[in-house]
Amino acid sequence: MPDFCKELENVIIENKFGVKTISGTESCTRYEFANCFANALGKNMEEMGWSENNNYPEKAKRPSNWAVVGNLPSYKDKMVDFLKSSGLL
Repeated sequence: MPDFCKELENVIIENKFGVKTISGTESCTRYEFANCFANALGKNMEEMGWSENNNYPEKAKRPSNWAVVGNLPSYKDKMVDFLKSSGLL
């Protein structure tokens, strides 16, 4: 969250209008993210009751004019910090 807030502050200071997406440069599927979450807790996907076969609707539609800003750290590198700050570890 601190990384996100810093990027958000930069967007606000720029005072440019439009739809913006603040993200890292790395993408992942929902399954990959959930697997990282489970591994950070010392569990595997089966122990969490999750499988790659869980069906979710397709990715959110993006507006035609949008910009990705920021260079947030990888979710893999920050997962343990997130879980600790959330009291889950």
